[in-house]
Amino acid sequence: MTEPDAPSAAEVTPGAGADAPAEAISPAEAVSPAEAAFERWRRIVGAAAAPAAFFLTLWLTHGRLTPEGVRLSAVLAAVCVLWVTETLPLPVTALLGALLCIVLGVAPAKTVLAYFADPIVFLFIGSFMLARAMMLHGLDRRIALGVLRWGW
Repeated sequence: MTEPDAPSAAEVTPGAGADAPAEAISPAEAVSPAEAAFERWRRIVGAAAAPAAFFLTLWLTHGRLTPEGVRLSAVLAAVCVLWVTETLPLPVTALLGALLCIVLGVAPAKTVLAYFADPIVFLFIGSFMLARAMMLHGLDRRIALGVLRWGW
């Protein structure tokens, strides 16, 4: 059950206040042409800079670290560039880093992927799923209003 005066999810535009009408911000108006051009160039630069950072780090650390350390630092440099420029979505970049560590022989697959199956990761995933379900059904608002109703 929802409150009669609360706007539905279809009526509220993301980024707009709860009392803003749905037509206040349309998806076409959300990004200006200058911002779209910046986003495009940022991704292009990231696609070029990530391999450059990888090979530059390989070259700079060669002979100063162990072979595995050299490859790991190169993967880290490339993944950092991809994270900053958001050329790829962040989850894809995280998986790409793990995949590159396996392919380049930094560590065995069982060691690299062990952290993806850590119980804490599943605790966070479960918590985020519960939080999203609470938001969808309005339970978060009900709990907050119930707490505010207490006589402190």
